[in-house]
Amino acid sequence: MRTRSMLHTPARPFPITSSAAGDEPAAARTLARRPWRSALAAVALIASGTLVAGPASAQQPAVARPMLTAAAQTVTSTSRLAEVARWALWGVDNQIPYSYGGGHGPVPSISGGADCSGFVRWAYYKGFGVDIGSGSSDSMIRTSGNFFRVSNPVPGDVVMLGRGGYAPAYHVSIYIGIRNGHPASAAESTTGQPAKIQYWYTGTSAQNFMGYWRYKGATAADLPQPTQPARSATTVTSDLSSPVAAGQASTVNITVRTTAGQLVNNATVRLYQQAPGGVFMLAASTVATAGRAAVRIVGSNIGHQFQVRYAGNTSYLPDDSPVMTQLARPTVRATSGISGALSRGSVTKVAGATWSAVAGAKVQWQHFTSLGWIATGAASIVGADGSFGMYWRVGDGGLYRLVTAEKPSTLVVAAISSEYMLSVH
Repeated sequence: MRTRSMLHTPARPFPITSSAAGDEPAAARTLARRPWRSALAAVALIASGTLVAGPASAQQPAVARPMLTAAAQTVTSTSRLAEVARWALWGVDNQIPYSYGGGHGPVPSISGGADCSGFVRWAYYKGFGVDIGSGSSDSMIRTSGNFFRVSNPVPGDVVMLGRGGYAPAYHVSIYIGIRNGHPASAAESTTGQPAKIQYWYTGTSAQNFMGYWRYKGATAADLPQPTQPARSATTVTSDLSSPVAAGQASTVNITVRTTAGQLVNNATVRLYQQAPGGVFMLAASTVATAGRAAVRIVGSNIGHQFQVRYAGNTSYLPDDSPVMTQLARPTVRATSGISGALSRGSVTKVAGATWSAVAGAKVQWQHFTSLGWIATGAASIVGADGSFGMYWRVGDGGLYRLVTAEKPSTLVVAAISSEYMLSVH
């Protein structure tokens, strides 16, 4: 700051330890400890290029971020405003001394110490990459046209104090967030004392608080971004009972677990059914209490594909179950050619209809033998109306049945008729 006014601040809430790291060169740290050498040495350092660099540009490399002590690690964002706060805390951690007029040279520097406005100027130079210019606490911020007042401060904004809370400001500092339950800032303020953490919620400081100001060059990327808590991955599993006859109800059991095996409570799950065109449409919705739920479906005359989807929430990631196929198994009916007594070697027409097949599906006439069910060689293609007809040369007696074979690209699978016990003489 440009005046010699003293600003009383509460005791620091934690001890400040010196950090050996940071990008201030050793020579600069030496100057900070020996202010009486600053005038001569600063000239030599600037001439040699040893002092800290200016803002990052096409000609100048970006300045490395400072290594911070535990006290400074509460500001973790990588935004430029947050970097301003980080550098201000670096100055506190390294006990940069107060020096009236310090920080107002041609290049922002705290090598010989700084006053309050010089400290703010240096923090913006290091953290934001801009030189906000030299001047008084009021002219650098409030009347410069480079800052505007805000009511929702973020670390890196400027705190201003004025007599009775009115302009002109006599003191500025860098807001660093909430400390010990109260707003706090990093600042230079008192001759003979290093930079420190300040509060303004009680006493004279509270009466003199003017507000917060933000640099107009700040963008949305420089403001704290909302963070989502880490979410656990999930696995959705489900089953589908064995083939369901048309009109028959069946249960689909659903389980939602984390990948670690923990059941997920109150998980809203949705059952989707394949619609014409290959897309899925909502068939049912329920809540999986303690990770488990069940939905009911009704069999149809053709097969369908289903999938269970869990949308996730703030704690758990979404997941989809594998696609399930409901196998349609209504009856295949023979309406002629079947009788209890047939003549061996005679040719008989087996005709009927199926509600499971679609036009083009194949119907087989099968015989049960010691090898299991085998095709007799008699077969028919289902017509557009679902009917079929085939000629069969009668062989041995025994059990027979009709089976629809799967048609490529459809979900019609193994629709099976009742079994026919035939006598042959």
